[in-house]
Amino acid sequence: MPDDKPRVNLSEIFGEAFPIFLSMGMTGEEFWEQDPSLVRAYLKAHKLRFREQNRLAWLQGRYFYDALCAASPIFHDLAKRGTKPAPYHEEPIKFYESEEEARQAEIQRIRDQAAAYFGII
Repeated sequence: MPDDKPRVNLSEIFGEAFPIFLSMGMTGEEFWEQDPSLVRAYLKAHKLRFREQNRLAWLQGRYFYDALCAASPIFHDLAKRGTKPAPYHEEPIKFYESEEEARQAEIQRIRDQAAAYFGII
């Protein structure tokens, strides 16, 4: 009985993946000649960069929203004469009280991911 499964052409698969990893900063030599685990590392680094960019975009939106909310009282059609905008932040928003707290939060996040991966949670 013949095998009905379609044959996988590895040359095509690697050929399609190659430009994707080049766009992530991987060199041709690293992709074709170095340890294959580098591919996973580049992919993980790419996802981490994207997550950070997304967080920074959200933060920028948060500041923009806060600025609009602070200024909105003076743009209201029925605002009384002399209405002033609400004060804006005097300093950047603090997400962590200290660097140590930020480090502990990152360690806890990694522990949670490991526990979920190994089925502990």
